[in-house]
Amino acid sequence: MRQVAVVCTRNRPVEVGHCLAAIAAADFSGDIYVIDASDDIERAAVERAVASFGHRAQFLSAPTVGLARQRNYALRCTQGEYDLIHFLDDDALPHPSYFTAIEQQFSMSAAVGGVGGVVVNQEPVRHALFKRIFLLHSMKPGAMLKSGRNVIGHYPEQGTTPRNVAWLPGCCMSYRLSACRSLRFDDRLEGYSWGEDFDFSNRLSDDWRLIVEPKATCIHSLSPTNRMEMERLASGRTFLLHRWVTENRGRGYSRLAFWWSVAGEFALRAGHGIYEPSSRRIASGVLKGASRICVDSLRTFRQ
Repeated sequence: MRQVAVVCTRNRPVEVGHCLAAIAAADFSGDIYVIDASDDIERAAVERAVASFGHRAQFLSAPTVGLARQRNYALRCTQGEYDLIHFLDDDALPHPSYFTAIEQQFSMSAAVGGVGGVVVNQEPVRHALFKRIFLLHSMKPGAMLKSGRNVIGHYPEQGTTPRNVAWLPGCCMSYRLSACRSLRFDDRLEGYSWGEDFDFSNRLSDDWRLIVEPKATCIHSLSPTNRMEMERLASGRTFLLHRWVTENRGRGYSRLAFWWSVAGEFALRAGHGIYEPSSRRIASGVLKGASRICVDSLRTFRQ
C-alpha cells in the first residue's frame, strides 16, 4: 500500500525532530509530510528539522492555522496519491513496529476505514464508577456515549486483541484514504481544534469499521508548547461538545444526557478543587462554558 505519515505542527521544532526520528527508525517506507503553521522564527527551525531527514520528509506550509484545517490540507494534498494516511501528533513517538501492525489491519479487511494505535503512557481513568453514573465514562473501551463523551479505547491494559471502536485518538490514527473522499475535519474549529479527532472518526464509523490495534504502540508525551490553559480549555470543550451533541441528535446523542454529564463533571472537579488547584480551574471552566451555552441559547430564543 502507498502510505504517507502526516505530522501537523505549530511552533514545535524540537518535538517535530523527535517525532520524525521515531518515524525514520520505525518499519515505515512511505513518505512523510509535515504540515506547519508556525510563526516566522519557529517555521525556519521546523524547516531545518524536516530537511535533515532528506527527500522522504516534505515540509508544507499550512495555508491556515488550526489543527483541523491543517489535517484537511493534508487530506487535499494526499488524496489520490496514497492508499493510507497516518496522522501522528508532533509530540507522539511511534514504536518500531507501529506502522506494520496498522497496515496489517487494513490488509485483512476492506471494510476497515480507520485504525488507531495504543498510547502506552496514557493516564488511567480515576473515579470510574462516579463517571459512569454521570455518563462521563463506560466499561466499553472506545465507545461514544449519548452525552457526547468519548471513552478512551487505547489503553495498553485493555488486551492484546484488536477491538472495534466508535472513534480514534488524534495523536495516533490512520485512515484508508478512499474512505475519506467525502469526509473532512470540522473547518469551524480553530487553533487547538478540540474534538476534531472523535468528530471525524465517529462520522466515518457510520460506514466503515474502526479498530484499535494493540500491537501499534506509541508514546504521547504532551508538549507544553501551545498547550491551552486548563480553565480556557474546559470552557471551550464544554461549549463545543454541546454544539456537537446538538448537531448530532439524529445519530443518537442527547442534550439531556450532555447536561447530566456536565453536572457530574462540575461536581467532581469542584470536589477535587478543595485540594487540587488544577481541578478548581477546570470546574471554573466548565461553569463558564455552560454559562456561555445558556447565554447563546437565550439570545437565539429572543431573536
